Amino acid sequence: MEDKQVPQATRKRKLGPTRRNTTSPPAPIIDERVKEIGRKARIRLEEEKSKRKEIVRLDGDIAPPEGARVPKTASKFSKAIKQSSKAHVPKKTKPPARKRRKTAIPSAKNKDMDRNVDTWSPSTDGLFYYNLSKGEKSTIVRLHGLPIGTKVDSIRKFFTGLSPDRVFVLLSNDVVIAGFDCVARRELERTKKVVERHEPTFRVFAKFKSATSADIAIGRSGEVMSVDIVKRNKPATLTAAISISPVSKHIETHLLNNLAIECQKGTVIADELQRTEVDFPAIVNVIQWVSAARTLRLDLDIQSIGGTDGVPRMRVNDLFSVYFPSNDKGKEKLIRLHNNLLHIYEIIENNLSPLQFNEHIIDVAQVSTSSVHRLTNNLAMWLLNQMEKIQR
Repeated sequence: MEDKQVPQATRKRKLGPTRRNTTSPPAPIIDERVKEIGRKARIRLEEEKSKRKEIVRLDGDIAPPEGARVPKTASKFSKAIKQSSKAHVPKKTKPPARKRRKTAIPSAKNKDMDRNVDTWSPSTDGLFYYNLSKGEKSTIVRLHGLPIGTKVDSIRKFFTGLSPDRVFVLLSNDVVIAGFDCVARRELERTKKVVERHEPTFRVFAKFKSATSADIAIGRSGEVMSVDIVKRNKPATLTAAISISPVSKHIETHLLNNLAIECQKGTVIADELQRTEVDFPAIVNVIQWVSAARTLRLDLDIQSIGGTDGVPRMRVNDLFSVYFPSNDKGKEKLIRLHNNLLHIYEIIENNLSPLQFNEHIIDVAQVSTSSVHRLTNNLAMWLLNQMEKIQR
């Protein structure tokens, strides 16, 4: 039997270690037209490749061929690197030549301005009522270190935004009261005086609508106040720092009723004090301060009063202590005190006109707003009360 010839595509072949026979697919028949297209594509690819620009490596050791054109991007990049490296290198500069300082010669105008400005202010650390709690503070504050010539308008301008109701000064008393006045006179004399100040015994106060406003006013302590004066027949403005201290509630009423002299708008405070004290006897001033020292416990050592204006001299302790005598000698002493009080009362009564003086006025609110009327009437009422005690 003749063997039939098997086509090549269907021959069994032995693949790998196994004896399994497989048949391979028939070889594809490629058309000549396809071959021609592939050949032309390869030729075109080679031509485009030959026309490409050669890529240059910046960090390489291989130099570009002669005649080759270096891309512009490479030159810009290299310039940027050089510029950035130069920017981080500090330039060595020589130090500037030291110029000779020229001292300016102050003009006469600047000299006058420096003389009119004073930043010093008195210290208030040693006052009795400096460290008060919020509930102990009153509606009034005290001003220390005021320049000479201070007006009420200057104080109101200093407290702009707070609007004080009243500005008043206490009756004059040249004795410095420890703990009540700011600094001693000798300390003020040692201080360099740029602007002339009032003495510590010049006691000026400002009253506000509420204790809160007064507390805010205390916060302005150390600030400067401007005062308009006449200096060498020319208007001038003085600027000086002042100190402000609180006032306790328990002394507020006594100061307002028995020692305060109201200052009117537009007046110089020192002139207002001088004009007012001329209108009543000096004994009023003395007795009111003695009474304040005993009531407010001030360190004011006054042993006796009188001896002027026809008032006999008497001891302060006898004036304020009314007792029931146990013998004839004590009765004579009490009668003598009664007559002295009556004499002081008559001096006050004769000093004022009948319309200005009324012994039956007891309520302070009914008294005239004048400081003279208020102070004399309050003292007269006190004298009457003391004489009534003796008559009993």
